[in-house]
Amino acid sequence: MSKLILTNRKTFPSAKNLRDEMEIIFGEKFLVTKKENKKNYFLRYGNSFGNFSGEVNSPNIIEMMADKKKFSDFLLNNGLLTPKFHRNIDEIYFPCLIRESLTSSGGIGIHVIENEEKFFNFWGENFYWTKFIDFKYELRAHVLGGEMEKLFIKKWMLEEVPKYPIKNSSSCRYILQDISNKDRYKKLRNIISVLKELLGENNFYALDIGYNEDEKDYYIIEGNSAPGLNKETAKNYAKFLRNIL
Repeated sequence: MSKLILTNRKTFPSAKNLRDEMEIIFGEKFLVTKKENKKNYFLRYGNSFGNFSGEVNSPNIIEMMADKKKFSDFLLNNGLLTPKFHRNIDEIYFPCLIRESLTSSGGIGIHVIENEEKFFNFWGENFYWTKFIDFKYELRAHVLGGEMEKLFIKKWMLEEVPKYPIKNSSSCRYILQDISNKDRYKKLRNIISVLKELLGENNFYALDIGYNEDEKDYYIIEGNSAPGLNKETAKNYAKFLRNIL
């Protein structure tokens, strides 16, 4: 009988890539499902529902990373840099980002706002806003067992570069970086070590990270317990899972 990998609609394609690599490395059959009515699952991939036979990515971690404000509050409470989410509109810093949702991905529902008039044209009762932080560059780090396994830099690929760009998979190419030299990205490695202490080792996730030139430091933009995976990165995840499951 196939072992179950529980996922959701948005993360289904990446869960299938992971399944393919797990079947090769584990030598077993796995079934990717969105059905939340089974008694047991072998692995959660971005879905916190149901019973669980393994020890990877607890429901708490999945739920926290799925909610951008929860994850932001968690990071800020532990002394890490990240955009702060606001509902108070008595004092607004421009430029800012209005966020229609705390759980959307791919830049959906995010609006760049430069002045008060535009702000109140977009603002809704259940929305949040964050200060726009200027980043010299942005990264995607894949973290397996508390260690940085892969790192990509986001390179803008559209013809027009806006004044306040939102970098995601629709607007950027992700270029693999060489992280074999442990002296590179030392500050980033230290941040990931802090997260390892806070979250433990039995988990996997990706971080979107921005480097602010003025502060000479990294901001964690968001975390994702079910990141987009191509075949090669899925192989890294499958090898990690084989070692701990």
